[in-house]
Amino acid sequence: MSLSLANSDYGLPSYQGTNLSEFPLVCVHGWGMNPSVFSELERHAEQNKQRFITIALPGHGASPLVNIDYEAWVDHIAAQIPQQSILLGWSLGGMLAMAIALKYPNKLAGLISVAASPKFVADDAWPGTKANVLATFQQQLQQNPKLTQERFLALQAMGSPDARQDIKRLKQLVLSQPEPHPKALEFGLTLLEQLDLREALAHINMPWLRVWGKLDGLTPIAQKERLQHLSGQDWVIAKASHAPFISHPQTFYQGLRQWMNGATSSP
Repeated sequence: MSLSLANSDYGLPSYQGTNLSEFPLVCVHGWGMNPSVFSELERHAEQNKQRFITIALPGHGASPLVNIDYEAWVDHIAAQIPQQSILLGWSLGGMLAMAIALKYPNKLAGLISVAASPKFVADDAWPGTKANVLATFQQQLQQNPKLTQERFLALQAMGSPDARQDIKRLKQLVLSQPEPHPKALEFGLTLLEQLDLREALAHINMPWLRVWGKLDGLTPIAQKERLQHLSGQDWVIAKASHAPFISHPQTFYQGLRQWMNGATSSP
């Protein structure tokens, strides 16, 4: 399915098909974060009378820590998703959203992956975050979890023209809820290190929007070209980094809304 670009710096997408805006929008955050990061997105959804739900990763925010197991995390999140929802996952949450789309396809009306990679770590044939960068975070997490989270926060906005403002906003939102459980943080990094869903993604057969920040240093835009064989659409936000719903909240939801509405012109 091809992407219809509007006359916009952001290339607002459109999906030709079912009006997805009638379904609940369910959002899953990334590593070390919590559902509060979606507060601005929630406000826009409520203004458009769209049901909006956030799900915390196990051991994050108010969510209890479940078994330290990949399948357990996937099942735990999936159990909280209403039937026929649009599932939006950001970063690690996006990787898990892809896994849910593969395991529970009949539960979802659509999938939105935001700055999310089927394989987080780079290798000789795949652009991504360097393995030594992730290894450093794993080591630092054992010594000082809070400082490690703050450093990871800084990476979310790296490359953004308003990086300082974005980092400040993210930090305020993250601190508004309980700190993640150390074991959840440790296992989250393990998932980022080990998960590789690339071969399985060809089995995803539903409306799928992949959102990329052109300036993203964690999930580089070069990955998009490696995924062109997949169904779905790609949307590149020109001046965004790893957290486009923080740096460009109105544009971000406007683009999602157009895609969900099946519109043929920009909002």
